[in-house]
Amino acid sequence: MNNITDAVIRAVYEDCHFEKKDLFFQQAEKVSPYIETAFTYLNTKHVNNKKIEVNVLCRYAEIFQELLHPSNIDTKEKKELCDFVLDTLVHYLSQIDLRSGLSKKEYIGRLLKMEILNGEFGQKAAENFKKIRKANQFSLALSLSKMYYAGSSVNQFRLVTVRIFPLCSIYRNKLDTNEIYVHIPYEGDEEDHACMEFIIDTFIPLGMVCRVFWKEHFGVLDVDNTMVLDNIAMF
Repeated sequence: MNNITDAVIRAVYEDCHFEKKDLFFQQAEKVSPYIETAFTYLNTKHVNNKKIEVNVLCRYAEIFQELLHPSNIDTKEKKELCDFVLDTLVHYLSQIDLRSGLSKKEYIGRLLKMEILNGEFGQKAAENFKKIRKANQFSLALSLSKMYYAGSSVNQFRLVTVRIFPLCSIYRNKLDTNEIYVHIPYEGDEEDHACMEFIIDTFIPLGMVCRVFWKEHFGVLDVDNTMVLDNIAMF
């Protein structure tokens, strides 16, 4: 994370530790002239503190060099005002950076995410969606935008489920092709269950039924790994 935008993406969209509005940017005392961030370790990959020390003079010297002049921060009151102004401006500049590379697909994904959270896809969907981590929320919103163009299908449901639950197995009943079975090889927490319920309600085609098996696999004849005594999920 060598620049401010990378730190914001990591803290808000990947590590998902903080809301962007909760981040506080502050000019670091010890900086490198070539790097915008000032983490203790150069190869830091995670943001665990909402207070982020930066070097705004690396890229924005024309904006901040007067603000950070020693005569403007020689008292406590001036220093606090300077910190506030710097934090506000860095938030604004980082937002410009984030939007400068925003594609049409990402823009639609963000709009859909807001609509889901606002309950426009139903209250149940909104409640489940709020329990899902931000990175997965955005991934689901992007998948939903694709469905607007391609329509709902079993393949689209499979792609979404495998992306969120990479260890899952998905089966289709040969006797009744409208039945789908999903096996996820662990118990799953509240977020996992909410996410799976949202996927089923949103992506499964109308007229189809999906059943999810957590941890224990249902028995399949002639497949020994699924026929272990005391480890078979019952229908």
